[in-house]
Amino acid sequence: MKTMPDRTTNGPEVDTVNRKKILLINDLDLFLELKRTFLHREDLDMLSTGSGADAYAMAQHYRPDLVFLDLRMKEMDGDECCRQIKNNPELCSIPVTMLVDDQDEGSLERCREAGCDHVLSKPLDPDQLIAIVRQYQLVVERAAPRIDARLRVRLAQDQSLLTTYSVNLSTGGLFLEMADPLPAETLLNLEFDLPNTSGIIRCKGRVAWVNAHDHRKKEQLPPGIGIQFMSLTMEDMDKIREFVKRQCISPAW
Repeated sequence: MKTMPDRTTNGPEVDTVNRKKILLINDLDLFLELKRTFLHREDLDMLSTGSGADAYAMAQHYRPDLVFLDLRMKEMDGDECCRQIKNNPELCSIPVTMLVDDQDEGSLERCREAGCDHVLSKPLDPDQLIAIVRQYQLVVERAAPRIDARLRVRLAQDQSLLTTYSVNLSTGGLFLEMADPLPAETLLNLEFDLPNTSGIIRCKGRVAWVNAHDHRKKEQLPPGIGIQFMSLTMEDMDKIREFVKRQCISPAW
């Protein structure tokens, strides 16, 4: 199946069978946030357009798994595009998230009347954005190359500051040794250094799973938490990828 020219962001051909697809409007902040977190995954395609009319045509053509629309778009506003998607029996099950510049009652009412599933206000909250993508199970947790790595990691949660050490590391996250593990889905700010790498890695993370004292999911690991990186910049992701690659070739450091 041919793709529509200049409307895909990661490759000339979209696999309409095996890959998940997100259709989004040409919003730079939205694209960059999704790119930082998800675009490196090989099982996810992002389709982009700035036109409401084109968005509806692409929804018919590609049957995306999730759609992000701006309330105000060229040729057709986002609420009208959403209404057409929801009124089409073949498309109505596709989740639609509307983006609005403010949370005034008029904008919210337009979105509600169009039948959208979620409304996000600008500037975008990365955590809310990622939660929506995860809600529809578009991100499959996959095993990225992982190495043993003892790194000092600083954690910030609300007003609490913690310091602990990692056991292993990949581009997707790390496992932290912790005598009293934090609960799953806890959101954290992370900060750590990579040996022989300039700069400090800073990003958000979520507790994806817990290795508790009395319920070890992985017996070979100590009590602790598996952290998934969120909002990792492409520069920092490249640093981690190169570090992992170097350790796979020469593990001593």
